[in-house]
Amino acid sequence: MRYETDIVSAYADASPKRRVEIILDNFRDIPMIIEGDENTLKILVTSEKRYNRSREKDGIGVRIQSGGCGDPTASEAIENLAILEAIRSCRDLDNVMAGTDYPEEYKRRAYILQDMREDYNLIASQLQTLPANERIFLSDYLQGLTDIPGIMDSENCAYSTAKNRVWRFRKHIKTKALVCLTHKYSSRGE
Repeated sequence: MRYETDIVSAYADASPKRRVEIILDNFRDIPMIIEGDENTLKILVTSEKRYNRSREKDGIGVRIQSGGCGDPTASEAIENLAILEAIRSCRDLDNVMAGTDYPEEYKRRAYILQDMREDYNLIASQLQTLPANERIFLSDYLQGLTDIPGIMDSENCAYSTAKNRVWRFRKHIKTKALVCLTHKYSSRGE
């Protein structure tokens, strides 16, 4: 079983330098991509576990009443929260992924999403180190609140000047973030 989200899959196989570029190129969308992929993973895990449990119950043999919560809706809600929390924190993944068809793939996906979230936060932190006017300028650009023509209008400058300004601030963030990500991934042996 393989499901692909282009950005997440590309991120999984990317070098630290490419990871910085992926985040900066998709800065506005990365939080929603991560959240959407986490929810997709939760749905896949939940549905596989439910299907596999029902398949086991329908097997030949004597059916024995199991103990547990008398409220199946509450049990399901608690399980859904536990699965989502495990995916986000990457804690207790072995236990949570037990009963699925692809536990190793799902665990790997959870770790990739955790890396994406951490790396996004790291890059956003680097953005905060810029002086206020540069931070606001680049943040508005990365969030899609302005574009090069908008910068040209607001700054009353030429296209090349606006583009160079964005490039210079972005390069500064890339350089600082790359140092951090290179250290992070080299300490893991990646």
